[in-house]
Amino acid sequence: MWVNQATGAGDAEGLLEDGTYSLKLQQFSNTFNVGITVIGVGDYVFTPAYSAPVGTWVHLAFVGTSAGTSLYVNGAFQASMANTIPLPRAYIGAGYVASSRKYIDFLAGGLDEIMLFNQALTSNQINSIYSTGSAGLVRAAQLINSYSPGPGNFTLNLKGETGKTLTIYTSTDLTNWTSTATIANPNGTISWTDVRATNTPAKYYRVSSP
Repeated sequence: MWVNQATGAGDAEGLLEDGTYSLKLQQFSNTFNVGITVIGVGDYVFTPAYSAPVGTWVHLAFVGTSAGTSLYVNGAFQASMANTIPLPRAYIGAGYVASSRKYIDFLAGGLDEIMLFNQALTSNQINSIYSTGSAGLVRAAQLINSYSPGPGNFTLNLKGETGKTLTIYTSTDLTNWTSTATIANPNGTISWTDVRATNTPAKYYRVSSP
């Protein structure tokens, strides 16, 4: 996941929690360090300890195996610990403890591109995810804007998953759609021009990532 921490003065801030286990952006109590928790049992930090920057997007990847938990920061191995937990998947940015019937560990900050895997990723796979950067690894195809560069031409500026092809469809009635072009999208954003654009009949566009 990408994390942008809003403050470094929190008591405990959860990333993913389920009421029993937690991935922490800031570990209890006032350590400011990334860690994992078994609620009511123990709060653990990595060796060496790592604190996420405030006001800056940083990519964090947790890899859990039977041997322990590893932390990767911005695509590179950062630290590890012998402790391991099942991946919590119930709450994002907070946790709920059933015994006390209250929410805890509220996150102050932003999260983006949270991805959960059913296997331990390799360092190369983690680095590949991080390297997509602001282009985004997970992104629905969309039209950013459009304009006419000249008679009979209509240009679409498009955004989609990096490295995934985009398919452009056209319609004159918003009911029946025809696949008009399939284009490569190596960098996450690209422009495409319809050189057969006319005013009559009206033409509509949509884009998808097959």
